[in-house]
Order: sequence, then structure tokens, then C-alpha cells
Amino acid sequence: MPHFFPRSRTRVRNRQAPLSASIPRYLFDSRRPASPDPARAANRNLHTVATVTKFCDSTPRRVWLVTSALVISEFRNNVTSVTNELKGAIEKQARTITRVADVSRAIFPEQRVEATNWEAMGVDQRVTELVNGLVDRLVVFDGSPESQLRAGARVRSAEPPSGRGKDQQYKDCEIFEAFLELVSAARSQGFTSRAILVTADKGYGKPPGHKRIKEDLSAVSAEYVTHLAWAWGMIQSEVEPATFQSKDQS
Repeated sequence: MPHFFPRSRTRVRNRQAPLSASIPRYLFDSRRPASPDPARAANRNLHTVATVTKFCDSTPRRVWLVTSALVISEFRNNVTSVTNELKGAIEKQARTITRVADVSRAIFPEQRVEATNWEAMGVDQRVTELVNGLVDRLVVFDGSPESQLRAGARVRSAEPPSGRGKDQQYKDCEIFEAFLELVSAARSQGFTSRAILVTADKGYGKPPGHKRIKEDLSAVSAEYVTHLAWAWGMIQSEVEPATFQSKDQS
């Protein structure tokens, strides 16, 4: 299993399972949607979270979800506001469903029309449980002082994911440099499976990313996508080949 030594060095034992660096905050943050259709993207991601976590618990472990200490800190700082946004969205949706049901009953009095009460079902609590389950399975690492210096240099030269006038430039670059350092250390110790960076940060450009992003990822044989469902689709045939083959044959 991977062993991470914060702010010093990184060591990873040889485990041939796909590795994905995930930014958990993006999952339900409507301010940074991972798709032109945030609701559809959230649905895909929720389904993927429920699927992927079981493979994180398998023996041997078949998927590694990793993230930096900086991302976890940001997640904890934002989780309350994002949860409140989720509750507000569910309440708004519940009111809409009730209004549609009322109109339907008036138009079709002979039909039995029922409105699903999302609030009573505790949808927000269930979503929170799924996200917390994902976060609990994350392996947390931190970049070395050298990677932090490289992040600073990237900001000064306005190299992506940094950019002139962009908020959180240093944090974004520190996360990226830490990811590159982690994957490089894993590769040097025999890790050959796919390594995928998952982020909705627009500073990377559309996948496969800006020229510099593509070059840096290519150097460590890594890839970049904008949401977890996309990453899962890329590794599913490796993680559950029997299920994948049966679907192809049907």
C-alpha cells in the first residue's frame, strides 16, 4: 500500500491498481460545475462514488483514491456552505415537485398523483453519507518543499493551472505539483497502472489540458479528466473485467 511522508518524501510499494487524485470539493459545488449540465454531472458522480468506494475496500485494493492535504483542508472549509447549498436546492426542487403534482391532480382528477418528498426521504443526509464515505477512503499526501518551490515558480511564470488574474493560483499549482511528484515516485517504484488527475478547475483547460499540462502529465504517464465518472469509465474494464465483458456481450 502507498506510504506518504508529508513534506519530506513519498514512497509507494508496488501495487498495480489504478490511482486517481480526486478533488472532493467539486462533487457538489454548483459554483464550479464539472459539466454544462450540473444536475446530470452530480447524478453521474453520485453513482460513481457509490461504485468506486466498494473497490477501495476490496482485498487486494483495486482502486486508490488519493488527494493532497491542501485539498482536504479546502474541503473541510467549504463543506458546510456546500451542504447548505445542497439542502437549499433539494428544498427548491421539492417545492417544484409539489406544485407540479397539484396541477396534475387538477388536470387529471381520475388519476392518483403523488409527489415524492425528497426532504422526508433525507436525500441530503444520504448524499452527505456518500461523500463522507468517499473522503474516509482517500489516501492523503502532501508535496515536498521542492514541489512547493516548483508551484511558486509556476505561478510567477503564469504557467497553467495558474493564470494572470486567476484566484487561488498558488494553491492550484501546489496541488498539481504534488500530484506530479506523487505519480513520479510511484512510477519509479514499479507502479504501471493508470494515474488520473480529477479536477473541475478550468485552469487546466479542456482535457487533455493546455500544452504545458499535457507535457507535465505525459512525463509521468498520467492523464487528466474533469469528473470522477469520466475517470471511472477509463479504468472500469481493468477494475471489474468480468462485469465489463458481460455488458459488452449483451
